[in-house]
Amino acid sequence: MAEAANDESLATVDASLWWDPFTHLLAELESVSLSSDLPPPLEKKIKDNHAWFSDTISLFKPPNQKSREALNASRLKIGLHQITVETDKKEAALKISSTLCLDEVQSCILVHRTINQKSIVSDGVFHGLPHLVMLQYYLERQCLLKCTRQIIMQALYTATRSQDASIVDVSQKLISDGLVRKLFSVLLENLSSNFPENMVNYVVYSVFRIEVV
Repeated sequence: MAEAANDESLATVDASLWWDPFTHLLAELESVSLSSDLPPPLEKKIKDNHAWFSDTISLFKPPNQKSREALNASRLKIGLHQITVETDKKEAALKISSTLCLDEVQSCILVHRTINQKSIVSDGVFHGLPHLVMLQYYLERQCLLKCTRQIIMQALYTATRSQDASIVDVSQKLISDGLVRKLFSVLLENLSSNFPENMVNYVVYSVFRIEVV
């Protein structure tokens, strides 16, 4: 009976909702010299994340009923990954989802990661979990776009020495899959979006503060 109850508390959702932290991946990419080939583990990570690099921030999905209902479970199974959904995480995720117009499961992933960070800024401006999660979300979006840029830069530099390098193939596939068109669509969508004034002010201040520090 206990096993059955545990099974019922596990909600399986679309694996594409998961992403590995792009903040970490960007750091790895930027640590590689343009004159060096990518280490095999990093090359694999890039290939595994091809869909994200190709479709960019459009893979951050809008809220939907299925994801919202999934948060009623005590655990979420997202592809190969599982996270626990406590009541406080669920409440925070639903609030973040509404504010950012972001999928509820992806909001829960952000909440989970933010809570588990070893060091979190705690001054007056960054007080409160929702603000921290919002900042983390926009950092992830920014780092995702920077990862794509770094891949293209690495490929352009490497191509001057060898057309056989794997990073060149990865870059060419991104372009052939419509990367430029998708980036242009994302730009137009963001230009036409109406964000709440308080959210815009917060994000601008947060990014400015990081650059200054």
